[in-house]
Amino acid sequence: MTKKVSILVEGGLERGLGHIFRSVTLAKLLSVSGVEVSFFTKSTGIAKDLLYETKLEVKGAIHDSQFIQDSDVIIVDRLDIRVSLARTLRKKTSKLVLFSCLSNANQYADLVVNSLRPPLVSNSTKEVIGGTTYLRGPRYLILREEFKNQGESRLYSPKTILVLLGGTDPSGLTLPIVSNLVEIPEISKVLVIVGYYPVADVIDFFKILSQTRHNGKLEVFQGVGSPYLLMTKSDLVITSPGLSMFEALSVNRPVLLFHQNALQRKDILEIATTHTRSQIKLLPKLIASTDHWTTPNSPQIKDLHIGEGRLEVIKEILR
Repeated sequence: MTKKVSILVEGGLERGLGHIFRSVTLAKLLSVSGVEVSFFTKSTGIAKDLLYETKLEVKGAIHDSQFIQDSDVIIVDRLDIRVSLARTLRKKTSKLVLFSCLSNANQYADLVVNSLRPPLVSNSTKEVIGGTTYLRGPRYLILREEFKNQGESRLYSPKTILVLLGGTDPSGLTLPIVSNLVEIPEISKVLVIVGYYPVADVIDFFKILSQTRHNGKLEVFQGVGSPYLLMTKSDLVITSPGLSMFEALSVNRPVLLFHQNALQRKDILEIATTHTRSQIKLLPKLIASTDHWTTPNSPQIKDLHIGEGRLEVIKEILR
């Protein structure tokens, strides 16, 4: 009998689309294993459209109570998992799996996967606490298939730089970073991914900037599903601590990090250096020296085994 798996996931302007992309990759891996997968979401717009693109069943809802149905496995990929929801779902499935959950809801789960939650340390761990299996650390990242293809490492003076600061860039770092980058004569190309939810005047600013004295130095991409190809075309990726950072490192691209908030900085302290908004004006110096970068060949990064445990996650889900 075919095993049924339900994935509850949310994404959008405030939440971003990271959970959506991860759930889509997860669903594809489960489907290959012969599992019947369906999505449940309260999200609308682009987030829901991305789920529809998988050709799998997508069910919309207004309230969490509408998610309740019997499944062999229920997966919840949300930061705000309430204890009451986890308790209710626990009664409707033989296996409850929570991604990125830091609340007491974990005690009702069979499996908790916290690949990007603090602390991000080199020793990814698997342990069982009170009947719940915990998979922690970047080893258990659910990377998209293309990020298994590692490129040649680049640790020389960068000519092409990719700027990728999340689908929503909540701290507004993209504009000041790009404005400084285009003024650095040693840089020949600045590639920018602005995500699915850019502010209109940001796009207008980039259009004006690219049409003036910089003459083709700047290229702006909106709503890129996977940054893989742009990452492989780049010598250095400027991003924030999180999934994009690990995707770049997984294809052997060094990263220059700017944190969006204090939590991101705290999460990453043990393995990487990250910079503040006030340091954007120092970009020429930060780019010129690899001492300010996080590189894929550093011992701290190599020890992370980024994404190597994704099939272990699938086995644990289906076990």
